[in-house]
Amino acid sequence: KNSYIGNEEAIAKGKKVFGLYSCTQCHGPDGRGQVGPGLVGPTFKYPKNATNKGMFETIWHGTNGGMGGKGIGIMDPTDPKNGITPDEALKVIAWIRTKGDQGVTGNE
Repeated sequence: KNSYIGNEEAIAKGKKVFGLYSCTQCHGPDGRGQVGPGLVGPTFKYPKNATNKGMFETIWHGTNGGMGGKGIGIMDPTDPKNGITPDEALKVIAWIRTKGDQGVTGNE
């Protein structure tokens, strides 16, 4: 569950993290896509991203042939402190979920 869904403070932090890790370069400033796919539903390049668990997995581990994993210790194996923490990933997802019809309900 993502307890940050609807939490304005967490959503603001998620937006900041989205910018700090240059997610905007591929996904656009509002997560609707640019070079990389849009993160706003109801259709997703990776259908599992319709759920918060699935989107967390995508952020954390990356995709085949696409985005590299952003999870701490995964993003840069030479620096185990570099990357997004689980808490930050949940906040990013909470921010993304404010961007339109997501196909998710509540804090699943």
